[in-house]
Amino acid sequence: MANPNLVEQSTRYDKTLSVAATTSAVDILTNAAASGKVYRVIGIYACNTSTNTPTVTIGRKVNGATVFNIIQDIPIPVGSTLVPVARDILINLEENDSLTLTASLAEVDVHVSYEEIS
Repeated sequence: MANPNLVEQSTRYDKTLSVAATTSAVDILTNAAASGKVYRVIGIYACNTSTNTPTVTIGRKVNGATVFNIIQDIPIPVGSTLVPVARDILINLEENDSLTLTASLAEVDVHVSYEEIS
């Protein structure tokens, strides 16, 4: 099935997911192939939960294969939160696309707000 028409969509659900980062790249939000949906990422918040300064890389995996980085190796100071995506910078995950996450330390909590549109 093709991606939905965003102008004349029939449903839109607001959703949030929360994950703990790992030191290897993982898909944290995946829009399945032939889902008939678009996931519009409207916010990503990466919070440093440690006394160290980890770095974070977040990417968009296109068509289940190639990853294009949104941010790469950005440090998050102690006691800080990084907001690489907000309402003024939207990212659409089309069918078979994923949002990927890697951190230099497993001491980062990540929250993703998105809309599921079909």
